[in-house]
Amino acid sequence: MISTPKPTTSRFVDLVSSAGGIYGLIVVSGVIVVSRNLTGSSWEALLAIVGTLLVFFAALAYAATLADTSHSELLSLHALRSGLSESLGMLVIGSGPVVVLLLGVIGVLAPSDAV
Repeated sequence: MISTPKPTTSRFVDLVSSAGGIYGLIVVSGVIVVSRNLTGSSWEALLAIVGTLLVFFAALAYAATLADTSHSELLSLHALRSGLSESLGMLVIGSGPVVVLLLGVIGVLAPSDAV
């Protein structure tokens, strides 16, 4: 019997289509909308997005690590790696808007176009 190989996806596609990636897209989009109305510059929007993204990444990685830790064992290195790996999509998906805002900060894009 001939077996067909399973289709493989790239690590990037796996990351951006993960729960962390989708959650990261929602967080970054929300912060961009809010910062566009509240901040006066691309620099302030960039700081707001990077700060918020890092806080939410840490919270998601912590929650995923705890969820992977069984009730009978203490925090394990395996659970920590799994939690970080599960959450990495948030940083990957958030890097696109951060780069665009950075281009606005350094003057490659007009600030209004960057935000």
